Amino acid sequence: MPRDSRLYLRDMVDEARFIEEHAQGLAFDAFFSDEVLVRAVLNSLTGLGEAARAMPEEVRQRALVAAGPRANQGELLILRLLLVVHQARIEG
Repeated sequence: MPRDSRLYLRDMVDEARFIEEHAQGLAFDAFFSDEVLVRAVLNSLTGLGEAARAMPEEVRQRALVAAGPRANQGELLILRLLLVVHQARIEG
């Protein structure tokens, strides 16, 4: 039985809130000097991307339409891939 889309949405909101709560207002240098925070944010971005990828295609398409012309699914997928590769290099 497929997981309910609302649970994926909840996962995405939780990850976004975590990032906002822990990284908001930090200067670039302050953020990147905290390796634990960088890894936590990368992990949250990866989790957010995984939840978005698991959403049914029709839900993703509706979200892109609602987001407007600035949303580009291809760019978001590339960003997610780059984050996963970067995290693998850090952990490797």
